[in-house]
Amino acid sequence: MRHTDAPRQEHLLTMGLFDLVEDGAGGLDRRRNPVADAFAAHTRQERAVAAALSATT
Repeated sequence: MRHTDAPRQEHLLTMGLFDLVEDGAGGLDRRRNPVADAFAAHTRQERAVAAALSATT
């Protein structure tokens, strides 16, 4: 619940891996942002490194 008459957009913050975007029906959609893509690439790379290391031991 908001305690102001300011537009909802003024209260949205960039938070982590997703951005909140108006959906046109009064709600909000979560949209991946570049940080989410970088995080996914990093975790894929680290998973591959861990798999390679475990295969050699």
